Amino acid sequence: MKNIFLTLFALLISVSAYAEGVIEPRAIQLSDEFTRKVFSERAIRDGYRIEFTANRMQYASLTTKTKLIHEIAQFGMITTDEAREIIDLPPLRRRRRRKDITKLELY
Repeated sequence: MKNIFLTLFALLISVSAYAEGVIEPRAIQLSDEFTRKVFSERAIRDGYRIEFTANRMQYASLTTKTKLIHEIAQFGMITTDEAREIIDLPPLRRRRRRKDITKLELY
């Protein structure tokens, strides 16, 4: 049983390394090139952008994202801006310092 766990763990690490080393850089490259070719310089300055992502959380439901934020917020492992990124919201620009979420109310 221990060998199976170690094998699965090694596989997870190698898949993660492949995603970070190969897929994510390609997604960034595609985003930059598509944005540059589709939008004018003015539109790009105004914030228009085509974005390719390798983030699997993007396709999770809002309920799943909220549960994730709730679970990791209990341990102070996430900032407000990081939580906003998970649910596809922009960061709060008015805050200059790190703000950890310590409690999240779910209704």
